[in-house]
Amino acid sequence: MPRRRRTAAVLLLAALLALTACEAGPSASGRDHTPGWIKDGTGELGLKVTGQPMPESLRTTQLVLRHLRDRDADALASLALDDDRDTGAAARRWVEQWGEAAQKPAQADFEAPDLMRLTVTVRFEGTAEPLELVLDRADGDAFGVVLPQPAGQQPG
Repeated sequence: MPRRRRTAAVLLLAALLALTACEAGPSASGRDHTPGWIKDGTGELGLKVTGQPMPESLRTTQLVLRHLRDRDADALASLALDDDRDTGAAARRWVEQWGEAAQKPAQADFEAPDLMRLTVTVRFEGTAEPLELVLDRADGDAFGVVLPQPAGQQPG
């Protein structure tokens, strides 16, 4: 009989620990463990990647493409490096030029990694002309996109 009680006590303790663990999950701790690519919508892009992206350069590229897909010029401008140009106007022009193409799957080709500046060639399905993204670490930390690009770069 004591063995049954001991087994029952162990099972009861295990059940209480499981309930306590459930209550002390993400909502109780205040930490959200949802992956960033789910939170920000970049997981829905249909993006193929070639070359050697760094995590930061891939993340910036994904955000640029998401903002183009969403046709959100303000969010796109927020990724631009501030170089005393009107990044809002450049972002609106990009959205106008590339917003339709960005609705389709894309392939991003990353040049050999450079710690400070690199070019990403993005080819949207059904679009002849590629979008050339220039990413730069002007502040030495996070990558930003260089806006505006040279004139004449239009989707084909």
